[in-house]
Amino acid sequence: MLNKRTQGFVLLCCITAVLGCVDAEQSGAVSQAETSVTLNTDQERQTQLAALDQQIRSTVGFPRASEFSQCRLLEVGMRACGGPEYYMAYSTQVTDEATLLQLVEQYNRLRQEHIEATQEVSTCEMIPRPQLVLEGGLCQAVSTSYM
Repeated sequence: MLNKRTQGFVLLCCITAVLGCVDAEQSGAVSQAETSVTLNTDQERQTQLAALDQQIRSTVGFPRASEFSQCRLLEVGMRACGGPEYYMAYSTQVTDEATLLQLVEQYNRLRQEHIEATQEVSTCEMIPRPQLVLEGGLCQAVSTSYM
């Protein structure tokens, strides 16, 4: 049989161990909740980016133009190391330019948030700026390596 001093020490150790386990479980639960919120935020951001990208493409539609001066080149998105994700030709004849530029601004801002939040890395290759041409009544962004 243990003396009272030893019993008190054992009891104190047991209580400390139990409280430590409860704290660890609660800490783990908080950590999992934070991770879940981060994942949801990342997933929500990806969903928003995809929706904005689709809106941009729909707003551009078929970039029909009757003259080259109606053609414009748009830089969309951003890459982790800099530069746009892609270029897109559009026509001021058939596109509401103010709406399009607002959508691109929203997309670029959200893309920047995503890069910062996820610490995204990139291959850091730069996409060369394409040549803007009017061909067959459509504004087109043509890779300069093919010209």
